[in-house]
Amino acid sequence: MQWQISHRCETYELQRFPLLRRRIEEVMANFLREGLSPAETMIGHLIEMEVHCLSLTVQSLVLTCFSAS
Repeated sequence: MQWQISHRCETYELQRFPLLRRRIEEVMANFLREGLSPAETMIGHLIEMEVHCLSLTVQSLVLTCFSAS
């Protein structure tokens, strides 16, 4: 995937300097790899918060329904 990103951003100037292009691709790949774990952790926390919020909403709904009867 990181190769697709770098190729879409490639300019004519980078085509003239293949070593520079390869180094940029390496740096981009490392950057994306390093950001993967924190991003997965953040997404996991967001999902946990949503599940917790839904759980509280359902509990509130159930309590409201039973107290009304």
